[in-house]
Amino acid sequence: MEMIGLSLSHNDDGREWSSEGRITMPGSRIASLSSDGHIAIDRQRSVVKASLKMATPTGNEMAIMAQHDISSDHIDDMIEIRSSPRNKYAIGMRGSIADQAIQGKVEFASPVRGWEKMYASMEHKREAGKTNCKIETQWLNNQRVTMEYGSQRQIGRSRTAIEGVLNVTTTIRGEGVLNVTTTIRGYESLSLCRVRLRTTTTEGRLMLKLTLELHLRRCPRDLRCQ
Repeated sequence: MEMIGLSLSHNDDGREWSSEGRITMPGSRIASLSSDGHIAIDRQRSVVKASLKMATPTGNEMAIMAQHDISSDHIDDMIEIRSSPRNKYAIGMRGSIADQAIQGKVEFASPVRGWEKMYASMEHKREAGKTNCKIETQWLNNQRVTMEYGSQRQIGRSRTAIEGVLNVTTTIRGEGVLNVTTTIRGYESLSLCRVRLRTTTTEGRLMLKLTLELHLRRCPRDLRCQ
């Protein structure tokens, strides 16, 4: 006569825990359910990690893992469901904030064809009159769009010049480049001085370059600009 066994265990010290329930069945079949985690919370940072794992008598396994990590200058959250090394669903979000820089990313992964990986990310930095920003997205069937912007500002007694470049790249066999140059001499009146547009096609890629030169004219305070 074969016996059925049951075992339970639990450990908890207030910050970490682990629990497990196990059933042994005839034919050396085992079913189990386990959980573990970690909690750390203070004034500057909060971290919570937990996992739940299950095994069936037929040999199938499933795991659910979650993480929440947040502070005044960063965040890192994640939920993952896994039934095999290749069968995984996950969603995550992470980001950070510094004095002159911001970064963030949201991701989704699945074993479904065409939905393997999707994400949206952003980076923004400023330093010494320069600004750089990058935004990138990827969705169904690895379609991707990337936008990058960079600008530089120079300030003088009689002239303030701002130059910026915007690059847009896609996976639809195309690439667009938008180049914008501005010159600022005042605040009340804006005039468009020159526009140049140039397009070229090489090896299936479309190149677009647009140059603008703008002028601002200062008017007397008691008169309107015509």
